[in-house]
Amino acid sequence: MSSRNGVWIPAEIWDDPAFSMNKKALLTEINNLHALGECRASNAHFADFLGISKSRAESLISELKREGWVTSKIYREGKQFSKRVLYPTAKTASLFAGYEVLLPTPENRGTLPLNSGAPSPQNQGHPPPKNSGGNITKNKTEIKTDTPYPFELNLSAWKQWTEYKKTQFGFRYKTQATEKTAYEQLIQLSSGDHHQQQLIVNQSIAQGWKGLFVLKDQLVQPRSTQDRLTDTSWAEGMEVSL
Repeated sequence: MSSRNGVWIPAEIWDDPAFSMNKKALLTEINNLHALGECRASNAHFADFLGISKSRAESLISELKREGWVTSKIYREGKQFSKRVLYPTAKTASLFAGYEVLLPTPENRGTLPLNSGAPSPQNQGHPPPKNSGGNITKNKTEIKTDTPYPFELNLSAWKQWTEYKKTQFGFRYKTQATEKTAYEQLIQLSSGDHHQQQLIVNQSIAQGWKGLFVLKDQLVQPRSTQDRLTDTSWAEGMEVSL
């Protein structure tokens, strides 16, 4: 599950029959991660995101690079690979240009998609207006972080939990700090795994509990989101020339 309200895919990509659905989703995800700071996600992350194998994710990234949609840079420490960063090319950036990337906040959550300047029925087919005073900023990416929820949090599961607490026990988190402490506990219990967070919330709701607890009979410790993002399996078989 994702903490985002939505994403926007340019019509040039969405309507292109040469793009498979996985390639459309992958390119959009790379662009969004880049706009939010840096796309250093691993093949394992994209494989989990798309529900495909790591080798297939690697193949799709290679296609996007070969077709000129993305480029990559590999960083290393000595002879060891440390990370790979994917960058949208100018061709990709031009399609997404003019659309801000906003992190959801309590004020805009549920009303703003991730790309808040996505065309509406009124402006469909027209470029974003200049100096309109609205949310659209031409060729500028802005990240608003008034009260951002972390990437590691399954926001859907968290909202389900807070709604349950309010309905069943009349409980609300009074401050951002107390809520942050609570959702960080959920992240810690699940090692940052979104699926595990949903199972933990489901377990507490089913049992009528007031708190969140580690899953019963949990046999396998899930990989953390950080582990998936920093996985270096993409570097297997590569040689370093010094």
